[in-house]
Amino acid sequence: MVEPKDMVFSAIALASLIAAFPPHAARGWRPTVAHQIAPSPGVEMSQTIVVGSQRLHACTLAVAGYCGHLTVPLNWLDRPDGTIPIRFQWVPAFSPHSKTTIVAEEGGPGYATTGTGSYYHALFRPIMRDHNLLMMDQRGTGGSAAIFCKDLQPWGSYQGPVPFFKAAAECGYQLDHTYRDSHGAFVHASDLFGTSQSVRDLAAILAALDQGPVDFYGDSYGSFFGQVFASRYPGAVRSLVLDSTYPTIHQDPFDTAGQDEIRFGFDAVCRRSHACHAVAPGHSTDRIHALALALDEHPLVTDAMTPLGKSVRVRIAGPDIETLLAIAGDDLGPYRDLDASARAYLERGDGAPLARLFVWSVVGGPAFLSYDYREFSEGMYIADVCTVYRNPFRMDMPVPERHVEYAENIADLPRDFGYPVGNTDVFNSPTEGYDSCITWPAPVHRDPIITQKPPIVPATLPVLIISGDLDETTSPGDARQAAAALGPSVQFASLPNQIHVPALGDPFNCASAIVLDFVRHPGPVDTSCGAALPEVRTVGVFPLTSAEQPPAVALPGNTADAAELRLAALALQSVGDAIQGARYAYNGFFPNCGNGYCGPGLRGGRFSAGGNLRAVTLEDYAFADDAAVSGSVGISGALLPEYPGFVRAHVSARDNAGATRVRIDIEYDERARAALAEISGVASDGRKIIAVYPAP
Repeated sequence: MVEPKDMVFSAIALASLIAAFPPHAARGWRPTVAHQIAPSPGVEMSQTIVVGSQRLHACTLAVAGYCGHLTVPLNWLDRPDGTIPIRFQWVPAFSPHSKTTIVAEEGGPGYATTGTGSYYHALFRPIMRDHNLLMMDQRGTGGSAAIFCKDLQPWGSYQGPVPFFKAAAECGYQLDHTYRDSHGAFVHASDLFGTSQSVRDLAAILAALDQGPVDFYGDSYGSFFGQVFASRYPGAVRSLVLDSTYPTIHQDPFDTAGQDEIRFGFDAVCRRSHACHAVAPGHSTDRIHALALALDEHPLVTDAMTPLGKSVRVRIAGPDIETLLAIAGDDLGPYRDLDASARAYLERGDGAPLARLFVWSVVGGPAFLSYDYREFSEGMYIADVCTVYRNPFRMDMPVPERHVEYAENIADLPRDFGYPVGNTDVFNSPTEGYDSCITWPAPVHRDPIITQKPPIVPATLPVLIISGDLDETTSPGDARQAAAALGPSVQFASLPNQIHVPALGDPFNCASAIVLDFVRHPGPVDTSCGAALPEVRTVGVFPLTSAEQPPAVALPGNTADAAELRLAALALQSVGDAIQGARYAYNGFFPNCGNGYCGPGLRGGRFSAGGNLRAVTLEDYAFADDAAVSGSVGISGALLPEYPGFVRAHVSARDNAGATRVRIDIEYDERARAALAEISGVASDGRKIIAVYPAP
């Protein structure tokens, strides 16, 4: 049991923090790209438009533009193997005579690029007066012969009805029995939906549209695609932007750099967050390791609530901790909550925060959503990765021999490969994909993705790599390996406190501004905005009672006592917790309260939020067992509903006796580095509360 005195913030450390960062009135905030998203200035769209040799038709997918299809060979190496259609969308520049084009490509692999069109349009809109935007659905996705494997598709959310390896084998068989060549025989197509074939599709589209050289932007797998395209067609590329990339050559089948990133990321998040570091110095990974060991011995079996209040039975063991670690690059929830959840469970036997985190991030989290195959094709994903990635077994061997080689390679790994969880937990995690291709058909077409030794692009081609230093999906270590292979023309920007694909939907106007500056003028760009990027807001403590909540720090003029300052801090934590619950609900579920969302507090009560998340209401919201918080919250300045903004709240907190103990106003900016929440109000006896506390 941890006594309250052990959870008190370091007075010296917090005093220094307050001195370094005065209240918000003394700080400004730069406009974000939210201010750049506006209707096109007087552009009237016709029903058709001619670009190069192609007549395109007006269409609205994720964004308004013009759509076309180009018929290309199924197998560029053997034209008689048939053809497939490749869909693309053209969004013209505001100036009708622009000759400059940006090509944006999506990740996955498996996502349809046109489905993310609104994000690409928002990113590049500030320079679209003289830049066109072209988006191609890679073969196997969206409108480009999207692959639908009925039993494999649900595995995009890690929960298919048929065992994965059986579903994967059936999908490969399906692809090998779908297309016929000019003689009527089935084409071995399970290795014809990889990157090597797809980059040729883009080259053909650019030729048909008479475009080039282009400015290429790829995010995640789209950046892998971009490296291959620029390597094969260097004359077609004016500049290359790789947002969250990884190597095309010298691939590590076990992604050791990604495992290193997990260890760095969780330790860095706690160290940078005063709420975590002040109560839990040392290594976050050591505490997570202890949690995984405890759960391996005695799994946590309990009920938890989804963000909308549905009760879910969960069983959490060591492999599930690996799942939480692995998805932190795409979902800040584990970074924000896992350390404090581990301490709550290990020190007080309180499993509620951990169970809820698992339900929020895994059961209903953004990394585990189900998609229609035209939005994300699991079949295209595996068809590509089994063709272009290096597996920890040879794909030209029979399946039983692949299993043997895979087991041997796992056995050769260092014992601490998976730390802070054990290697067994890593390879038993449902997100583990090292053996995804073990039942996929052996490839028969030899078509390497890179055909030359490094440097794989000309030294004259300007290349920008953007990487979030907390990105575990495509880690900075992976990006540096890619940079080494690309050659000396690479400018590398590692941005602190950012996760996967920081330039899209950028609420901080940093990564996006760097990308725009580079595309305007390929060459050296200023990346100093990264120094102002805020740290991840962690939960310092999940208290069972208000006595375990560290108190807010009194400022001059405060007359409230320590108990009232604890309750004020608890009210602030409740506000932050409710906002996160509303954002999870928005990201994973349909509205359940009219056009908005309602969900439960951690230990009782509920929140309700408008459909745009600009207003959140707390009703007896319980972050601890012996207190409840009610009141209203407003969020302004957020780029998108789920993105950070400026928070103002007016709430009251009462104890279990039902008496209102404090009434307070709260203000903080979620986008500011080392933000402190300003708390002002009165206690029930009339004493003034004037204090600060790390913003949630």
